[in-house]
Amino acid sequence: MTSITLEFAGLPPEAAKCAACIDRLSERLRALSGVNSVEVAEERRKVTLALNEAAEPRRIEAAARKIMTEVAHGYVHDRLRIGGMDCPSCASEIETALRSKDGVAACSVDFPAARLSVEYELGRITIPQIQAEVRKLGFSGQPVRDEVRQSNIGQVIPLLVGGLLYVAAWFVPETGPFRAVLFALSAVVSGWRMFLPGMISLRNLRFSTNTLMTVAVIGAAAIGEWEEAAAVAWLFALGNFLQARTISRTRSAINELIDSSPKSAVLVRDGESREVDVNGIIAGDLVEVKPFASIPVDGIVETGEGYVDAAMVTGEAEPIWASKGTQVLAGTAAGASPMRIRAEKDYSNSTLAKMLDLIEGGQSARAPQQEMIDRVTAWYTPAILVVAVAAGLLLPLFGLRSWHDGMHQGFWLLMVACPCALVISIPVAAVTAIGAAGRFGAMIKGGAYLEAVATVRHWAFDKTGTLTHSRLTAEPLELSQPNALPIAGALASHSSHPVSAAVYRRAKSSPLPLLENVEEVRGMGVEGTVDGRTYRLGSASFTGASAAGDAFLTEAGRLLASFKISEDRRTGASDALAEIMTSGASVVLLSGDQLAKAQAVAQSVGVGSVVAEARPDEKARHIEELASAGGVAMVGDGVNDAAALQRATVGIAMGAAGSDAAIQSADIVLLNDDIANIPRLLRLGRKFRSILAENIIFSLGTKGFLLIAGAFAVLPFWLAVAGDMGVSLLVTANALRLRK
Repeated sequence: MTSITLEFAGLPPEAAKCAACIDRLSERLRALSGVNSVEVAEERRKVTLALNEAAEPRRIEAAARKIMTEVAHGYVHDRLRIGGMDCPSCASEIETALRSKDGVAACSVDFPAARLSVEYELGRITIPQIQAEVRKLGFSGQPVRDEVRQSNIGQVIPLLVGGLLYVAAWFVPETGPFRAVLFALSAVVSGWRMFLPGMISLRNLRFSTNTLMTVAVIGAAAIGEWEEAAAVAWLFALGNFLQARTISRTRSAINELIDSSPKSAVLVRDGESREVDVNGIIAGDLVEVKPFASIPVDGIVETGEGYVDAAMVTGEAEPIWASKGTQVLAGTAAGASPMRIRAEKDYSNSTLAKMLDLIEGGQSARAPQQEMIDRVTAWYTPAILVVAVAAGLLLPLFGLRSWHDGMHQGFWLLMVACPCALVISIPVAAVTAIGAAGRFGAMIKGGAYLEAVATVRHWAFDKTGTLTHSRLTAEPLELSQPNALPIAGALASHSSHPVSAAVYRRAKSSPLPLLENVEEVRGMGVEGTVDGRTYRLGSASFTGASAAGDAFLTEAGRLLASFKISEDRRTGASDALAEIMTSGASVVLLSGDQLAKAQAVAQSVGVGSVVAEARPDEKARHIEELASAGGVAMVGDGVNDAAALQRATVGIAMGAAGSDAAIQSADIVLLNDDIANIPRLLRLGRKFRSILAENIIFSLGTKGFLLIAGAFAVLPFWLAVAGDMGVSLLVTANALRLRK
């Protein structure tokens, strides 16, 4: 059966990663006459069409490319930075409003990151219209790439003016309407950011925190308590301002990375330089990087040298020296000298692009408590509204309160029962913890995975590339003459075999002799002549050696040198695994390598349990068996680890050395490949769980106390707002402790 494979050349990166766009593309391709099936490989950015015998491949390929172009240009993916959100209910308001607009295919608001991701149909709605809809709700929306730091002046001035009006009202005589007018102006000026979305939500029968507070303020004014209404509006605005300032600190790590990411790159083609968008960079492009600029590609330095600061990407504190042949990562910062770098990957597949993808999807896997709280608040807010109305009406009807006091207590319930503190406590803690992990080079795809790290009981580690570096090391066991090591290095330089590479690295610091008549026997060794003498470097059978070691150098069958070849163990691996085992978890080395080699590495890092010679499907099956006995974490780097990473409770991939398949399959990526960061993740996960519990207990306990107090006494409205906003600020501040 004939097949055609096409790359996503016509799809922008956003569409290539959009499930809805891929579904549209697949559906239209399946409808082509002559196509039997369509298989999409998103990770490789390719689509394969299986054709029947009567199909015309050229016609179908042309039609498929046209469809791909139409899909790419039919829908637009954009992101906006949302300003003015105070709690997750604000995010829900924006999502609900935009999803109802004609032309919006999908949208989601990430409250912790303050970002709106929207997909819309070209020609039916525009981004300025979407921004206008966001503004109608009382929020601001700026394209992420055009964003500037938001000024606080728009919140500070209403607070100051509203406060001055409130104070001035107390100096006006109680007789006459002027005092009430000043209180009303104070409430409107201070609380307009609350009233606008609150009234829109009330009109659409959506009950958010702004809705409850708007009803309560209007109700307080309706029963003649103008000073209370103004105090509530001003205190609520002050609390939201302080909370927004505090939450912005949790976004600092995310914003630093996004702000520092390069937006354009200077390409060098045919001797000419021109500036292009970073998304236009493809593998093989030559990119010019100016002094102190951000490097826009994963690539190899071709010209220039200097220090490169990788702290923003990998968390490494010390700059690294880069010169011709050095590999550098996108998002790192060049030093004082210009460089030219050959791109190894398209920008969409670069380390930086993957990091930004992780950040954008950072809340996709939310902590279990957050899912529970979201379900509860879906009915909690309307239920509180019903209870408040009932209290305001039934207490006076049964003679338990006057009509004034009964309505007062009903509105008290609305103010104090706002679920903001409870709802905000978990996402703020999650984004703070994710930001903290990012500072030491660990990118986490959601708070749920960080929490799970602290609870897993079984850890499985791959060997090569995870507990060890991918390269081998050669340690001389015997050197019978001074020139043995240089001769071995010279022979090794003529072979690409990993063992030869290890010998060459060990010998290259010495001057190497010139070889003649060099011949490599694949898989066996290398033979060459120095000063008329013939030498062999390779296996025992090739060299005729009979001694301890893994590689040998001989001359006419006489042993000159032997080398022990071993894997270079990662620094800190033993200490990291010891800390994991101290926590009570079990550790197993899960490798596809030979049993003897796996056992040698396991012994060197202190692991007693070894599963060796395991195929990818066997690795996955072993992870499933461990998962049945409790949570399991898998740490790996290769394509052969991808299935196991997917089946683990938490999959952790080595980001620098890891394959694309492993990184895509993992829930956490260690960008600097530092295995010592795993215990740090453990400690962070435990602290995260502890703070979640503290915030939930404190929020519920304080709410319960205030509700009971308000049921037995007629308390002032300002106390309800101070209690509600005070709890929100305290749980937010508690979450900020995770930054350390």
